[in-house]
Amino acid sequence: MEEALKCLERHDKNHRDFYERNRSRIKAFIESLGAITDLVCTEDKNFAGLDHRVDLYIRTDKGHMLIEAKLCVTSGATAGKSLLGKIKSTAAKLIQRDPASKPTTFHVFIVVPKEAAPGALNKIRDGISKALDAIIRETETTTRELKWIFTLDFPDIQAQSLNIPLKLNIEETTITIKVYIALI
Repeated sequence: MEEALKCLERHDKNHRDFYERNRSRIKAFIESLGAITDLVCTEDKNFAGLDHRVDLYIRTDKGHMLIEAKLCVTSGATAGKSLLGKIKSTAAKLIQRDPASKPTTFHVFIVVPKEAAPGALNKIRDGISKALDAIIRETETTTRELKWIFTLDFPDIQAQSLNIPLKLNIEETTITIKVYIALI
């Protein structure tokens, strides 16, 4: 648990004070994802080099989790445009790192401070929806409308998720990506 907190803090020098002030909230969020069995500080250069990647990977008894902290939001477009590349890059590196595990599903949490809602939440939702809508339509056989819904996938987390999971081909494996926005 401490390693996960240190990882998030280490690579976000501009928000160290946020991590220090809100340590218990962040810890509670991570604990609600399940018992950690593996952790990778994905922003460490020895993991992904210069590739774009999400902030943290943890494997728990509930699944494979990718965490992207958005503590300062001026535009959701940045979150949306960069998210897909970060997911692909991180998932590919994780599969290369441990080919035997070949995860089939990643739960991607975009973490937003509850004080920033609803403004930041709306911007991030819109940015991600615009960026992922075309990709989901290519992989989804129905014509359902892409929308955000409150989810009970993780009952201890106040989160919204996309109603349609994203399917990506990464390292010759079809991976299901479930995207969540969680307020901490």
